[in-house]
Amino acid sequence: MQSQRRPSEADNQKLPGIIDTFGEAFALVVQRPYLALVPVLLDLYLWLGVSLSVKPLADEVERWLRSLPDVNAEAVDQVVRFGESFDLVSLLGVSIPTLVGQLGHSAVAAVGDHLWLTDLPWWSIPPLAAALVVAGLIVGTLYLTGVAYVVRAQPFNRRFWRDAGRNAMRMLGFVVITILGAMLLILPVIFTSVVLMVIGINAVPLLVLLAWSAGMWLFFLLFFAQYAIVVSDVGPLRAIYLSYNVVRRNVWSAAGFIIVYFVISNGVPVALNLLTSSPVGVVLAMGGNAFIATGVIAAAMLFYRDRARALGQPGPLSNAPAGPAS
Repeated sequence: MQSQRRPSEADNQKLPGIIDTFGEAFALVVQRPYLALVPVLLDLYLWLGVSLSVKPLADEVERWLRSLPDVNAEAVDQVVRFGESFDLVSLLGVSIPTLVGQLGHSAVAAVGDHLWLTDLPWWSIPPLAAALVVAGLIVGTLYLTGVAYVVRAQPFNRRFWRDAGRNAMRMLGFVVITILGAMLLILPVIFTSVVLMVIGINAVPLLVLLAWSAGMWLFFLLFFAQYAIVVSDVGPLRAIYLSYNVVRRNVWSAAGFIIVYFVISNGVPVALNLLTSSPVGVVLAMGGNAFIATGVIAAAMLFYRDRARALGQPGPLSNAPAGPAS
């Protein structure tokens, strides 16, 4: 019997490179520009709709800080600036790329007086923020599922809504697992720091550095987990396993792709800021940012799909058209 050979980094030479992957992704988005509709609609609301201010909560935190004996003036100033500028509705974009969310209201041309709702009770802001994050994850998963359908060359039909709902629940599960994992990473650092400080050793900077390094490594290994959920149609634990395998078997190509991913994602809004001095320019910048961001997301899905398929991972990874839903 012949033993199965594990795919290695050398096998990646047969796979599309980073540039080819981005090229294919943007070609898909050009053919289906409606994929960028969700980011555009959210951007339009963040620009023209009612904003929810966190100032009541920031004022409470400011009063508490000023009551401390050794208050840090810089920390107080940061809280005040946060309360004056942060829009709670922007949390809807937690998993959706938005221009206004990245640049802020002050960076885009205003159309009349922007309405801020500032009379919320301070205690209502944390649960409202949590609800907006959950809603953002659900809408964002709907958006990601649509992009995944195109990446998988799967026709849109009634099954899409069922898949989107299931993927949303899986994405929420992935977030919960990630938060619990972060707590397991942070709590030992806090406990060790307290114990060492009790015996007179200040190891906080070293422990924080170790925790940060471990967190960055986990972020690298799990970068493709959210895309695995919608592309491979798997649950959160399986998605974590698939992302880990894809990155572990393709370390250098994955690192290169992730660097390009973040350079484009963070650089494009800054470049488009040149257009946001007029209302017409804002609309053009929103459309351009949504198009490019959707292309980048599609590229991440293609990169994951090709390498997961090369590793023999199960799931609907084929780029052949899917049959009709039963």
